[in-house]
Amino acid sequence: MEVLCDLEYLMVVSIRLAEALGVIKEPKESVMCGKIYTRMMMTMSSLIEISPDTKIFKSSRDLYDFHSSASLTRNIIESFLSFYYVKEINGNENYNLLKYQILNYHHNYEKYKLYNEAGAPADQLGDFVRGLKEAKAEIEMNPEFQSLDLEKRKSIKKGRTPKILTNQEISDLLPFNTKEHKWVYRLLSNQVHSTPLAFQPLDTVDGRGSGGKNETDLYYIWLCIKVTLKYCSNAMQMLISDEPLINAKMKEDDLRFVEEVSNKYID
Repeated sequence: MEVLCDLEYLMVVSIRLAEALGVIKEPKESVMCGKIYTRMMMTMSSLIEISPDTKIFKSSRDLYDFHSSASLTRNIIESFLSFYYVKEINGNENYNLLKYQILNYHHNYEKYKLYNEAGAPADQLGDFVRGLKEAKAEIEMNPEFQSLDLEKRKSIKKGRTPKILTNQEISDLLPFNTKEHKWVYRLLSNQVHSTPLAFQPLDTVDGRGSGGKNETDLYYIWLCIKVTLKYCSNAMQMLISDEPLINAKMKEDDLRFVEEVSNKYID
């Protein structure tokens, strides 16, 4: 598959970009974007590894595993939306502050829930409760928070969402065509959650859904790779365009390839 060849080489370039990214130590949005970028590239590597006909990761047999490909691809989409939210969506000073207040609040709220459900000692949980109470008070004092609608404010305070915007709202702001976002995301989500749409179409006769070679799973795997190319190449292009230090450390051929791929899979 041509798309797989493009993805394999994009992964090679992504490693070089990650090395160049190491020179960026501040500001905090650049550091956080670097972490999200690393997560995306690791996920891209896993997608390549399970893809049939991969030239980088050799296995004893090709496995046509659309279910796992769907899970990894949905993760890449969600990571990119977080990446774009942190890097590109900015407002006034209070809005930008609120972004990080909510991100940190959600981070600690999730840690609290994990420790609580795992039976952590009461004194350890007490530190979380006090910290969360203080963080919530700081969020509520931010003027930008008060300008949000009531349901969004409730969701943030209950630790349900880490962002001011929903993923769909972020997707609508992306600088490239995202007309496929809703239906592709729904397709991938059904695979992730093992709904009837995921297991009812399985056919042991033609191999669909059981790892054997078949045209249907091959098409969906191709779709996953194409979507991954679109989001990963655009994340790389944004880093390269905005960070002169990164641009200076990259080879011209690599820079050209990233630009070509981001344009090639823009639709």
